[in-house]
Amino acid sequence: VIHRDLKPENLILLARTDGSVQLKVVDFGVARAVAQGSRMTAQGTIFGTPAYMSPEQAQSQDIDGRSDIYSLGIMLYEMLVGEVPFDAPAPITLILNHIQEQPPPLTEKLGKSILYDALGEVLGRMLAKAPADRFASTLELRDALEELLDAHRLKRIRVDKDGALKARFARWMKPLKDPDAEAAKDQSVPTKEFGIAETSSLEESTESTVHSPRPRPSPCRVSPPALLCP
Repeated sequence: VIHRDLKPENLILLARTDGSVQLKVVDFGVARAVAQGSRMTAQGTIFGTPAYMSPEQAQSQDIDGRSDIYSLGIMLYEMLVGEVPFDAPAPITLILNHIQEQPPPLTEKLGKSILYDALGEVLGRMLAKAPADRFASTLELRDALEELLDAHRLKRIRVDKDGALKARFARWMKPLKDPDAEAAKDQSVPTKEFGIAETSSLEESTESTVHSPRPRPSPCRVSPPALLCP
């Protein structure tokens, strides 16, 4: 299956119980439209996201899985540098950049290092203008990345699933209070609701203090984000 619209918004990271991370690809709308012969993907029609579009897709040519590898290369570049290699206000300018321009080298953005040189070689193949110069398949790309990780002793991503969930939901969750305890606390305070607290002795103070009523605690309301877990 050729996705045809790979971009960060169409990828979801899932935390597994063993601490590893699984990547899920979503939104196969364009691929499905092509399979069904939709008119929106007819010859001469460009459909996709310009910032992540391969040169051949930008020119409405026949594409295969290597077009998706190009899009993955754009995302990998963005992950490493913090920005996509080509950026322009007009979509047509972006499309022309993918067809004609070379992305700025990693070492130009991140500095010189053996690791960046190695990553640059992998990115160079992923972002080659001609599909024949790219990795032949995602399996070949995976093997190249695995070899790079092992050669430079880079660790795979590990996550604390329970800790991540707790931190993720912390801002939506507030501890529930005991209404009876709150009511007892209210009765122990020598104040008049919606009124004025009188001092016990003129020697202590001759001033009065206005107290606002204590709101009764309400049940916790949760509005969690879209978070998928296995």
